[in-house]
Amino acid sequence: MAGSLALSEFAELYITHAWDDIGEKAMRHPFADMPEEKITTYVEEIRQRHKQRTWINL
Repeated sequence: MAGSLALSEFAELYITHAWDDIGEKAMRHPFADMPEEKITTYVEEIRQRHKQRTWINL
């Protein structure tokens, strides 16, 4: 639908995708006492898994 509207209005269409890792927020809680290196590794692993599941990898 968005593509059709953009074409009919001679407009550019920008599509974005964002994700939020729920686990990261819990790991960064002050009482979690989790090392930053472990959090970074976890987030990168989740990002890689998410990237493999997307249709378009840029």
